[in-house]
Amino acid sequence: MRDGLVSVVIPTRDRSWCLPEAIESVLAQSYKDVEIIVIDDGSRDDTRKVVSRYGGKLRYYYQENKGVVSARNRGLSEARGEYVAFLDDDDLWAPGMLERAVSAFRSSEGDTGVVYAGYRYLLRDGDKSKSLDRKVKCFSGDIFERLIMGNFIPLPSAVIKRECLEKAGGFDERIGWYEDWELFLRLSLHGYRFLFIDEPLLYIRIHGSNRSCDLLAMKEGALKVVRKIHDLSKGSPYEPLIREVLTWRLLALGWYLTLKGRPSRGRDYIRSALPVNLRQRLQKSLILLLTWLPSPSIRGINLLAEWLLGQRDPYK
Repeated sequence: MRDGLVSVVIPTRDRSWCLPEAIESVLAQSYKDVEIIVIDDGSRDDTRKVVSRYGGKLRYYYQENKGVVSARNRGLSEARGEYVAFLDDDDLWAPGMLERAVSAFRSSEGDTGVVYAGYRYLLRDGDKSKSLDRKVKCFSGDIFERLIMGNFIPLPSAVIKRECLEKAGGFDERIGWYEDWELFLRLSLHGYRFLFIDEPLLYIRIHGSNRSCDLLAMKEGALKVVRKIHDLSKGSPYEPLIREVLTWRLLALGWYLTLKGRPSRGRDYIRSALPVNLRQRLQKSLILLLTWLPSPSIRGINLLAEWLLGQRDPYK
């Protein structure tokens, strides 16, 4: 591990049309002590040829297609820097991203493990690109109690200390969805603090080939993350809060399945919830009762169910 070096891992697959812009945004950083590691996860296009143009400015590794999470872990294993950052192949950094992050680390307390910045969406409007401001929740310090409610940190907006990743472990390739959220939660459980830079330094590109949205799979993935963190938190001060969040996720997923015409499966999730307080016991009883109503009635009372769960969309 080399002090001061930032290892930038870029996983890619069949994105030769946008990968060069991501690489160029790293090469354009005002902070120059950087290594770029491109992990090609089984591309069938001309990615190798595109990357070869950069010669010794980056390191390129090819692997058979195993998924983006595996590619990130491969990049982490090849990293030599004190800090590690993961940039998606279709996203871009502002020129000051890494300089601001490293400066923040050096002026922060020793237990700071993650520095993350604000971001903007990059949209295509005809032949022009335009950015759309995104209001970002800005939390620093011990952010676990906020983070367990849902992820608000895009992975490419973060720079992470290598030693923290080694202690907490890399990405869990079994998660499927929200592997970045799960990693941030583990880092927070290990006692590492987060530091927010209130400046949009990441541009997230919106296009037709963004990761597909299977809403049910995403919701089940979020539940899987909370269950894992619940198991890891036994005996910690956060255990009661995580139990409450786990119950809330089970009730919300059960109701979602009921709305989608699968009330039997939905009731299985609802029944498995273990309420931790009177409010959740009432929520469970009422939501379970609502699942027995006919489908037209269920849709009509959806607002009531959302009110009982305390949030219109519990997965955002």
